[in-house]
Amino acid sequence: AEEKKRKAEQKKIAKLEKEKTELEAKRKLEEKKIKAVEEKAKKLKAEEADRKKREEETRKTAEEKKRKEAEAARLKAEEEQKKKEAAEKKRREKELTDAMAEEEASEQAENDQKIINRIVSNIKRSIGNKFNKVGLPAGLQCELRVRLVPGGEVIDVSITKSSGNEIFDRRAVVATKKASPLPVPDDVATFERLHLRDNNFTFKPTN
Repeated sequence: AEEKKRKAEQKKIAKLEKEKTELEAKRKLEEKKIKAVEEKAKKLKAEEADRKKREEETRKTAEEKKRKEAEAARLKAEEEQKKKEAAEKKRREKELTDAMAEEEASEQAENDQKIINRIVSNIKRSIGNKFNKVGLPAGLQCELRVRLVPGGEVIDVSITKSSGNEIFDRRAVVATKKASPLPVPDDVATFERLHLRDNNFTFKPTN
Protein backbone atom coordinates (compact mmCIF):
# COMPACT_ATOMS: atom_id res chain seq x y z
CA ALA A 1 0.00 0.00 0.00
CA GLU A 2 2.88 2.25 0.77
CA GLU A 3 4.46 1.46 -2.58
CA LYS A 4 1.22 2.12 -4.31
CA LYS A 5 0.90 5.45 -2.58
CA ARG A 6 4.46 6.36 -3.50
CA LYS A 7 3.91 5.47 -7.15
CA ALA A 8 0.75 7.51 -7.18
CA GLU A 9 2.69 10.43 -5.77
CA GLN A 10 5.42 10.00 -8.39
CA LYS A 11 2.80 9.80 -11.10
CA LYS A 12 1.19 12.95 -9.80
CA ILE A 13 4.59 14.68 -9.62
CA ALA A 14 5.42 13.51 -13.14
CA LYS A 15 2.05 14.84 -14.34
CA LEU A 16 2.66 18.14 -12.64
CA GLU A 17 6.18 18.28 -14.12
CA LYS A 18 4.73 17.55 -17.53
CA GLU A 19 2.09 20.23 -17.09
CA LYS A 20 4.77 22.61 -15.85
CA THR A 21 6.96 21.82 -18.90
CA GLU A 22 3.98 22.26 -21.20
CA LEU A 23 3.04 25.54 -19.52
CA GLU A 24 6.67 26.69 -19.74
CA ALA A 25 6.76 25.78 -23.43
CA LYS A 26 3.41 27.50 -23.94
CA ARG A 27 4.67 30.55 -22.04
CA LYS A 28 7.82 30.67 -24.14
CA LEU A 29 5.75 30.35 -27.32
CA GLU A 30 3.49 33.18 -26.14
CA GLU A 31 6.54 35.26 -25.29
CA LYS A 32 7.95 34.51 -28.74
CA LYS A 33 4.67 35.53 -30.36
CA ILE A 34 4.51 38.70 -28.26
CA LYS A 35 8.12 39.48 -29.13
CA ALA A 36 7.39 38.87 -32.84
CA VAL A 37 4.37 41.17 -32.64
CA GLU A 38 6.45 43.79 -30.81
CA GLU A 39 9.24 43.48 -33.38
CA LYS A 40 6.74 43.84 -36.21
CA ALA A 41 5.14 46.85 -34.50
CA LYS A 42 8.59 48.36 -33.94
CA LYS A 43 9.52 47.74 -37.58
CA LEU A 44 6.25 49.27 -38.80
CA LYS A 45 6.76 52.24 -36.49
CA ALA A 46 10.32 52.72 -37.80
CA GLU A 47 9.09 52.40 -41.40
CA GLU A 48 6.33 54.93 -40.71
CA ALA A 49 8.83 57.31 -39.10
CA ASP A 50 11.17 56.86 -42.09
CA ARG A 51 8.29 57.47 -44.52
CA LYS A 52 7.26 60.61 -42.63
CA LYS A 53 10.88 61.78 -42.56
CA ARG A 54 11.20 61.28 -46.33
CA GLU A 55 7.87 63.03 -46.91
CA GLU A 56 9.01 65.93 -44.72
CA GLU A 57 12.33 66.13 -46.58
CA THR A 58 10.51 66.03 -49.94
CA ARG A 59 8.11 68.74 -48.72
CA LYS A 60 10.98 70.88 -47.44
CA THR A 61 12.93 70.40 -50.71
CA ALA A 62 9.84 71.35 -52.74
CA GLU A 63 9.22 74.38 -50.50
CA GLU A 64 12.87 75.46 -50.77
CA LYS A 65 12.74 75.06 -54.55
CA LYS A 66 9.50 77.05 -54.67
CA ARG A 67 11.00 79.73 -52.40
CA LYS A 68 14.15 79.96 -54.55
CA GLU A 69 12.07 80.15 -57.74
CA ALA A 70 9.88 82.87 -56.21
CA GLU A 71 13.00 84.76 -55.06
CA ALA A 72 14.59 84.41 -58.52
CA ALA A 73 11.35 85.62 -60.14
CA ARG A 74 11.20 88.56 -57.70
CA LEU A 75 14.84 89.49 -58.39
CA LYS A 76 14.27 89.17 -62.14
CA ALA A 77 11.16 91.37 -61.95
CA GLU A 78 13.11 93.85 -59.81
CA GLU A 79 15.97 93.87 -62.35
CA GLU A 80 13.53 94.32 -65.23
CA GLN A 81 11.84 97.18 -63.37
CA LYS A 82 15.23 98.81 -62.72
CA LYS A 83 16.16 98.45 -66.41
CA LYS A 84 12.79 99.87 -67.43
CA GLU A 85 13.17 102.81 -65.04
CA ALA A 86 16.76 103.42 -66.20
CA ALA A 87 15.66 103.32 -69.87
CA GLU A 88 12.78 105.70 -69.11
CA LYS A 89 15.14 108.04 -67.22
CA LYS A 90 17.61 107.92 -70.13
CA ARG A 91 14.79 108.62 -72.62
CA ARG A 92 13.54 111.60 -70.57
CA GLU A 93 17.09 112.94 -70.20
CA LYS A 94 17.65 112.58 -73.96
CA GLU A 95 14.34 114.33 -74.66
CA LEU A 96 15.36 117.16 -72.35
CA THR A 97 18.88 117.36 -73.84
CA ASP A 98 17.48 117.29 -77.40
CA ALA A 99 14.90 119.96 -76.54
CA MET A 100 17.60 122.15 -74.98
CA ALA A 101 19.94 121.58 -77.94
CA GLU A 102 17.10 122.37 -80.36
CA GLU A 103 16.27 125.53 -78.43
CA GLU A 104 19.94 126.54 -78.36
CA ALA A 105 20.29 125.79 -82.08
CA SER A 106 17.13 127.79 -82.78
CA GLU A 107 18.43 130.70 -80.70
CA GLN A 108 21.84 130.42 -82.39
CA ALA A 109 20.23 130.38 -85.84
CA GLU A 110 18.09 133.37 -84.88
CA ASN A 111 21.10 135.26 -83.54
CA ASP A 112 23.18 134.30 -86.58
CA GLN A 113 20.45 135.54 -88.90
CA LYS A 114 20.38 138.88 -87.07
CA ILE A 115 24.17 139.14 -87.45
CA ILE A 116 23.96 138.19 -91.16
CA ASN A 117 21.23 140.78 -91.75
CA ARG A 118 23.40 143.42 -90.06
CA ILE A 119 26.50 142.40 -92.09
CA VAL A 120 24.56 142.40 -95.39
CA SER A 121 23.12 145.81 -94.50
CA ASN A 122 26.68 147.12 -93.92
CA ILE A 123 27.86 145.50 -97.19
CA LYS A 124 25.01 147.19 -99.10
CA ARG A 125 25.91 150.53 -97.49
CA SER A 126 29.60 150.10 -98.46
CA ILE A 127 28.65 149.27 -102.06
CA GLY A 128 26.15 152.17 -102.08
CA ASN A 129 28.90 154.56 -100.99
CA LYS A 130 30.95 153.56 -104.07
CA PHE A 131 27.99 153.51 -106.45
CA ASN A 132 27.77 156.22 -109.14
CA LYS A 133 24.10 157.31 -109.41
CA VAL A 134 24.74 160.15 -111.86
CA GLY A 135 22.41 160.04 -114.87
CA LEU A 136 20.42 157.03 -113.64
CA PRO A 137 16.67 156.99 -112.99
CA ALA A 138 15.62 156.49 -109.34
CA GLY A 139 14.07 153.26 -108.00
CA LEU A 140 16.25 150.78 -109.86
CA GLN A 141 17.49 147.58 -108.14
CA CYS A 142 19.24 144.36 -109.07
CA GLU A 143 20.08 140.97 -107.46
CA LEU A 144 23.79 140.53 -106.75
CA ARG A 145 25.80 137.41 -106.02
CA VAL A 146 28.99 138.38 -104.21
CA ARG A 147 31.67 135.80 -103.38
CA LEU A 148 34.15 136.64 -100.62
CA VAL A 149 37.15 135.20 -98.81
CA PRO A 150 37.81 135.65 -95.07
CA GLY A 151 38.70 139.29 -94.49
CA GLY A 152 35.96 140.46 -96.88
CA GLU A 153 37.92 140.60 -100.16
CA VAL A 154 35.61 140.27 -103.19
CA ILE A 155 36.76 137.44 -105.50
CA ASP A 156 33.70 137.46 -107.76
CA VAL A 157 30.55 139.50 -108.31
CA SER A 158 27.73 138.82 -110.76
CA ILE A 159 24.16 139.91 -111.52
CA THR A 160 21.60 137.16 -110.83
CA LYS A 161 18.60 139.38 -111.65
CA SER A 162 19.01 142.48 -113.82
CA SER A 163 17.50 145.86 -113.03
CA GLY A 164 16.64 146.17 -116.70
CA ASN A 165 19.19 148.96 -117.01
CA GLU A 166 22.56 147.77 -118.29
CA ILE A 167 24.46 150.84 -116.99
CA PHE A 168 22.93 150.43 -113.50
CA ASP A 169 23.91 146.74 -113.43
CA ARG A 170 27.46 147.43 -114.61
CA ARG A 171 27.92 150.25 -112.05
CA ALA A 172 26.61 147.91 -109.27
CA VAL A 173 29.34 145.37 -110.15
CA VAL A 174 32.02 148.12 -110.30
CA ALA A 175 30.87 149.61 -106.96
CA THR A 176 31.04 146.15 -105.31
CA LYS A 177 34.62 145.63 -106.50
CA LYS A 178 35.59 149.17 -105.41
CA ALA A 179 34.10 148.56 -101.93
CA SER A 180 36.34 145.49 -101.44
CA PRO A 181 37.24 144.44 -98.78
CA LEU A 182 33.63 144.43 -97.57
CA PRO A 183 32.82 144.71 -93.84
CA VAL A 184 32.72 141.14 -92.44
CA PRO A 185 33.78 139.67 -89.05
CA ASP A 186 37.56 139.34 -88.66
CA ASP A 187 37.16 135.95 -86.96
CA VAL A 188 37.47 133.24 -89.64
CA ALA A 189 35.40 130.72 -87.62
CA THR A 190 32.51 133.21 -87.41
CA PHE A 191 32.91 134.06 -91.11
CA GLU A 192 32.63 130.35 -92.01
CA ARG A 193 29.78 129.66 -89.56
CA LEU A 194 27.71 132.47 -91.08
CA HIS A 195 28.40 131.15 -94.61
CA LEU A 196 29.66 134.53 -95.82
CA ARG A 197 31.70 133.12 -98.72
CA ASP A 198 28.64 133.19 -100.98
CA ASN A 199 26.14 136.05 -100.60
CA ASN A 200 22.97 136.78 -102.54
CA PHE A 201 21.06 139.99 -101.90
CA THR A 202 19.09 142.82 -103.51
CA PHE A 203 21.07 145.99 -104.16
CA LYS A 204 19.04 149.21 -104.19
CA PRO A 205 21.04 152.43 -103.69
CA THR A 206 19.56 155.03 -101.35
CA ASN A 207 19.02 158.51 -102.74
